[in-house]
Amino acid sequence: MSSTSTTSTTTSSVLIVALAVTSYLLAQSLRPFLSLYLHTRRAQRIGLPVKVLPVPQGAFSFFAFQLARRLPDTIRIPFSSLSLEIPGVRRLHAILNMGRPDGYGLHAELGDVFVTVNPMGITLVVADPDVAAYINGRRSEFPKPPNTGAIINLYGRNVINAERNDVQGDVWRLHRRVTGAAFSERIHAEVWAEAGVQADFMLSAWQQQQQQQVAGGGGSPFVVRNLGADSLRLGMNVITGAAYGQKLAWSQPPSGHEQPERKHQQQQHRRGNSLVLEPVRRPFNPPSATPTTLTYRESLEEVTQHLMPLFLTPHWALRLAPRGSTWGRAWEAYEAFGGYMRGMLDAQAAKMAGDADTDKDDGAADENLLAALLRAREEGPDGLRPMMQEEIVGNAFIFLFAGHETTANTLHYALLRLALHPEIQNSLLEEIDALNAEAEAEDQPEGPDYAIFEKAVWCRAVMNETLRVHTPTGIVNKYAPKDSRVSYRGQQFVIPAETRIAINGTGIHFNPDVWGPAEMDWWPARWVEEAAAAAGSRPVTPVTPASPGLRSSSSSRPGFPVQHHTDNYPTPPMTPQPSSSSLSSGGIATQESAGSQSQLLAAPFAFSVSSSSRCASPAAVEGEKEKTRQPTLAKPRKGTFLPFSEGNRACSGKKFAAVEFVRVVLVLLREWRVEILDQAEGWGAERVLKVLAGRKAGALTLQPPESVPVRFVRRIPAPAPAAVIA
Repeated sequence: MSSTSTTSTTTSSVLIVALAVTSYLLAQSLRPFLSLYLHTRRAQRIGLPVKVLPVPQGAFSFFAFQLARRLPDTIRIPFSSLSLEIPGVRRLHAILNMGRPDGYGLHAELGDVFVTVNPMGITLVVADPDVAAYINGRRSEFPKPPNTGAIINLYGRNVINAERNDVQGDVWRLHRRVTGAAFSERIHAEVWAEAGVQADFMLSAWQQQQQQQVAGGGGSPFVVRNLGADSLRLGMNVITGAAYGQKLAWSQPPSGHEQPERKHQQQQHRRGNSLVLEPVRRPFNPPSATPTTLTYRESLEEVTQHLMPLFLTPHWALRLAPRGSTWGRAWEAYEAFGGYMRGMLDAQAAKMAGDADTDKDDGAADENLLAALLRAREEGPDGLRPMMQEEIVGNAFIFLFAGHETTANTLHYALLRLALHPEIQNSLLEEIDALNAEAEAEDQPEGPDYAIFEKAVWCRAVMNETLRVHTPTGIVNKYAPKDSRVSYRGQQFVIPAETRIAINGTGIHFNPDVWGPAEMDWWPARWVEEAAAAAGSRPVTPVTPASPGLRSSSSSRPGFPVQHHTDNYPTPPMTPQPSSSSLSSGGIATQESAGSQSQLLAAPFAFSVSSSSRCASPAAVEGEKEKTRQPTLAKPRKGTFLPFSEGNRACSGKKFAAVEFVRVVLVLLREWRVEILDQAEGWGAERVLKVLAGRKAGALTLQPPESVPVRFVRRIPAPAPAAVIA
């Protein structure tokens, strides 16, 4: 009897436990649906269009995109030519693709501002420039979301992911004050000089590779097959030399090899019209605080490629990983690159203390980013606390990591676009020739100096248009910690507390109400306006592009968001209709059409380089100005152009990047033009455009999914070596 009772009690206990476990599992499985229902009710009260998502945006959107992008949207019916669409997959692709190359697609359906709902919460998605400008301009009301940017917090907190907190106060203000002060005109002049040297090194390396493969002189065309990788190396070297005080050589030995003695090295590059042969005083690597077999470039490349293992795996587990495994290589690169950063900081500290050689050929002046960070270690600016060591290293990392990728990828995309658009390249080359002629007339043997940066209008227009079409980071994340009001199209909307905000920069850049009906076309002419137009007269209107873009739009010329303000919604730009005779039927422009467009686009350029004009009377100068139509770079109104974000949290290195880009383009295209390889060589315009329309999987910033080779063809005869400096 007692045995039966015991068995019954045990059975009852098991049933109770099973029921409790089942109830718990059922509650947990129903919890997301309940949360989704409650969040949907809150979102509907906002009054904007609502879209329900199966996965949350933010922390999991990257991983969800990597999975969803591999799902087919159709399946083939066996033994037939028919296919069946899988419900919801195309919509899922469109939702997760916001902020990527075709990121305006969902806005065309739901509007420029809408709300997404998922079990984790509510997200306000913005592609309206006025709403974006309002949110970006109010940092205290709309801060960055909690834990944003944790993936780039590898070496310490930095200016990108710093924010206000209750313990340490406004941490971002400290980081911004310290790092922002380093980006002065002095460092921009240093960027100009270093970018010119590194571009010369890169161009010489390309020519030497060609000469080793094919017998020919220095004027032979050459093909560059690793444009993306070389652009990244150039960007790394420029930032390291100009901002970190460690000027590097271009050629680097294999891992584990000792550096040859500097006094036996010689490196040839071109300065203006002179070939310079000088002893190399540049090391292959900056100083390192720890021994490593990885070069500086290799360590940065490995860290970039292994961001996910470094972010997701505890450091103790990485230390124990086998050396040849993914995790082992990630840890080796992490330690090596950290050693290089600490070594550069130590060298800069010694230089500032007067314990090292201060020869300007060996390092930048004390006014650089590392010097600013080290000074903040002793005393914070404006009464703020000093910087901690991990914050110093964190900022040193993020400016190199983010800065070199952004500029390098922009240069990569720009050269590919110029190769596809010969008529636009012609206009750019005319400006480059004019600037070089002006520099020669002013006796600048090393080429144009930093003073002409503002005159390089077409160079900067090419950069801006490339950043618009190929935005490095498409989404700017914000957060509403409390109920906030936002005005959109004349109405007030209350955004509930704890709402995430995704400012879709790519969506704004492809918004036809902002940029006109040809918003998908790469067309730098939209950025160029004449000085006469700036004074109020009618500008010259370029025709619609004849070369291929991401999408054909020949109904109207590309628009530009003019610099004016409205209360609620942007006024579409005035876009005069071109005559039908001025339009091409598509494809690569013929020589005739490219020539006519080149003449029209180059019309504003009339650079006066004669010495007599500089000595003329004021009246004569004014008369010359009447005849000379100088171009200027159009300024977009707030909220319409966001590659560097906007407002208080705009990127400090915006001009740094522009100066580097302009100088590199001036050097690369000084005597050359760039072309794509034709179909007989396995490429052609159609294949290049497909590459430009995609993105590299797993990359945090927008990058081409594969390397595209380009050909450099000499357009100006190589000058005789007028001066060779031993």
